[in-house]
Amino acid sequence: MQAVVVAVGCLLVIAGLLIKAGVVDVSKIKRLFQPYRGRDLMTPNEQDMFARLVRALPGHYVFPQVAMGAIVESAPRLGAAVAQGVRSRFDRKIVDFLVVDARTFDIVAIVELDDRTHDAKHDQGRDNITRAAGYRTVRFQARRKPDASDIRRELGIARREPVDA
Repeated sequence: MQAVVVAVGCLLVIAGLLIKAGVVDVSKIKRLFQPYRGRDLMTPNEQDMFARLVRALPGHYVFPQVAMGAIVESAPRLGAAVAQGVRSRFDRKIVDFLVVDARTFDIVAIVELDDRTHDAKHDQGRDNITRAAGYRTVRFQARRKPDASDIRRELGIARREPVDA
């Protein structure tokens, strides 16, 4: 036990000397012990799809990575315990993209970009929740991304001019 204490002490002294000499960046050491870190909002694949949606849908806003809890709620007639159980089915889920009419802010569709990590059974469960809430989910395959006309056709949107902000 005493040997372990001596070894740890020696390591701390060496670490202190390296930090003082500027060999080791303290901020990097601190980050190792932080419980949180930032992450990219979208993958490169999702960034490409976002750009395609924005170009294809003038007159609409496209919101990436929207929490389902922001657009779905449990029915008010449910008791508190049942409502919490229902909410737990969707409250930690995220939709890839939310397409909203820029004039009315009505939700036009949820757009999902499916890649090899998507599970059809899991996706069906998500789609059932959003369908029950009154939304339509349109799924595109990541390996074959749509062009502007494909996007408008699948979403049932005619081409129109952008709305001035």
